Amino acid sequence: MLVSSSFGMPWRPQRGYTFGNFRTNRQVARARATVIRYVSGARPYGMHTLAVFGCKGAGKTHLLNAAGHAALTNEQYDSAATLSAEKLVQLVQEGLYFGDWCAWRHRLTQVPWLAVDDVERLGESQIVTSLFLDVMHERARGKGRTLLTVGQASQLRNVQLKEFLQQVPAIPMHQEYV
Repeated sequence: MLVSSSFGMPWRPQRGYTFGNFRTNRQVARARATVIRYVSGARPYGMHTLAVFGCKGAGKTHLLNAAGHAALTNEQYDSAATLSAEKLVQLVQEGLYFGDWCAWRHRLTQVPWLAVDDVERLGESQIVTSLFLDVMHERARGKGRTLLTVGQASQLRNVQLKEFLQQVPAIPMHQEYV
C-alpha cells in the first residue's frame, strides 16, 4: 500500500531513483548496502534512525529515494513518507499557521518509514528544528524507522541539531556520485 488512509500522507519518493539504477563505486557501496539492509528490516546498528552523510553530488538523495521506493514495496511498512527538508519546513510553517501542527506531528511520529533529505537545511529556523527534533525523539520511542541525509554537516549552526546528528549512527559517502 502506498499510503495508509489513516495517515493520508502522499509523500512519495522521487521517480527514477531506485537501487536498480544507483551506480556505485567502492566509496558508496558500503552506504548502499547498509541502507538496503536497514530498509529491508535489519537494524545494522540496532537503532531506529540512520543518517547518511556526504558532500554535494555524492548520491545521498538518490539513495534516500531508492530506500523510499523499497519501503513502499516492503510489507513490513503499511505506510511510508519520503520528503525533502524544504517540504518539511513548509509543512511545519503551514501547520503552525493553520493550527493543525499537532495532527501533522502525530502523523510524522506514527508513519512506519520516514525519510528526510538534507536535514542540515532545517537548521535555518530554530522553531522548525525544535519541532523536528521533537518528532525524532518521539519516533525513537516507537517502532518506526527513519533515514536522514546530511550534507555539509560542518556548516550546521544549530547546536541542538548538531548534537542530535552526532548521536545518530552515520554512514559516510565520500566520493562524488558517478
